[in-house]
Amino acid sequence: MKALTVQQPFASLIAYGEKTVEFRTWATDHRGALAICASARNLGKLGDGRTIPYGVVVATCLLKQCRPFTQADMEAACMDEMPKTEGYAWVLGAIKETHPQPIKGKQRLFEIEDMPEAIWDDSTQDHVDLFAAMSPML
Repeated sequence: MKALTVQQPFASLIAYGEKTVEFRTWATDHRGALAICASARNLGKLGDGRTIPYGVVVATCLLKQCRPFTQADMEAACMDEMPKTEGYAWVLGAIKETHPQPIKGKQRLFEIEDMPEAIWDDSTQDHVDLFAAMSPML
């Protein structure tokens, strides 16, 4: 499966379905399944107190489109201002949060062997509790 490393808090915003466009300065011909990996750092929190993991796979999704990034993409990309450089909107869909799986991220697209296990909608444990429980292991 193809994977992409994303800086936090943006990786978690993708996992939570709040960010559906990823800005990149480079394009890709890849379409289809994509794992989202949080870059490696210590655990932190979002402004609202949600725990966020680092150095793990946090979601799977489908990369549906890769097209020039426009101002209309900013809200879906969770960006406040237009980037200074031209770039591409990687349009994501069918986003599924996964159980955090430790991984060493890489630049650009890379391959991972194991398909991350999705957290199903009927789960009784939400992502905050799950990430907090995993933090001693990460």
